[in-house]
Amino acid sequence: MKSSIITLALTLVVTVTGFAHSLTGQHQLQVSIEQAARVQVRQMQESIRFNEFEYIQIKKLTGAYLAAVQQVKQTTAADQPERLAQLEAAYKTAIAGMLTEVQKQAFTTYAAAHSLQSLLAAK
Repeated sequence: MKSSIITLALTLVVTVTGFAHSLTGQHQLQVSIEQAARVQVRQMQESIRFNEFEYIQIKKLTGAYLAAVQQVKQTTAADQPERLAQLEAAYKTAIAGMLTEVQKQAFTTYAAAHSLQSLLAAK
């Protein structure tokens, strides 16, 4: 199950990244998403203390997550809050799947203290 969630998250990364790069006029959005991902992962790094490989993987997941959230927010679907909650749950699960037990505890504390949705609103 853990590997299927990670596979799903990585597929999301590839799909969202490819989609964002293919659209014209989306370059600025992609740059701002990458910057937001970098800032968020650096903040996580201060609390969680992951290695360089984990940093790179988490940054990719974060970028894909932020892009997917941005895409959902651009729709006016009635199930938007549910879709955002599903994205956040999948994101948190994918990150937790990469971490050690000590890091998972630190991530849980970090996630509780920092609302991921509020980071997007600040952009």
